[in-house]
Amino acid sequence: IHYFVCGDNQNPLLIFIHGWPMSLVTLRTIDPSVSISELAKYFYVVIPQLPGFFNSGPPKDLWNVEDYAHFVHRFMQKLNLDKPVVMGKSFGGGVAAMLAYKYPAGISKLVLIDSATIPERNKLFWFKVVKPFATFCRWLIESNAMPFTLKRALISKFTGVSKKLIGKNNFQQYLIMVDIFLTYSRQFDPKSIQSPTLIVWGDKDYVTPFREAKRLNETIPNSKLLTFHGGHLVFEMNPSKVIGDIIDALAKM
Repeated sequence: IHYFVCGDNQNPLLIFIHGWPMSLVTLRTIDPSVSISELAKYFYVVIPQLPGFFNSGPPKDLWNVEDYAHFVHRFMQKLNLDKPVVMGKSFGGGVAAMLAYKYPAGISKLVLIDSATIPERNKLFWFKVVKPFATFCRWLIESNAMPFTLKRALISKFTGVSKKLIGKNNFQQYLIMVDIFLTYSRQFDPKSIQSPTLIVWGDKDYVTPFREAKRLNETIPNSKLLTFHGGHLVFEMNPSKVIGDIIDALAKM
């Protein structure tokens, strides 16, 4: 398992839980490190690379959101990361919400950014479009007719794993990430989240629709909603404005 840190370790501690790679939701060239650098002006930021993403090896079994939340909890225990602000984006927001639900004592505040917490993901239009494409990509990766270089490129796009880490001896291990993407679920009651919670959303988000932000705000007891004009990548598109407003809102919670 890999992770990285940035910022002054004298600043308040923040754990950032990432989502699926950018290439799944946009064709634009956006550097997510800009947002992290902005966060590092205010926090000591610790970012675990979830199993199956980037440099961390994939899980051996079919994980759901609860499994990833348990992984982050164990990660926090291992590194003695006590009472951090936990911030999650998209899929990472779903993991962060589950973490707050399952392990409330370990979190000081929760920030959910366009989070994947919708109970019935299968009904979303974008998922109905992406699901057959992801299934077809899985078939291509398993096919003997497809050149290995293309298989490696697909896996890298899907998981953010460097092509250098994907070889003929291990590429099939990453097929489970397609299965996780297609099947992952999250079962929790937002009313049971005890942590002060900041909900940050783009009002034009089609991946995690804005109605989910309203639902969370109405059901999580100690929550506040920050709305920005934009879509699923509002956090990455305007990091200075969004993070500045997040800092101001957290200070009042």
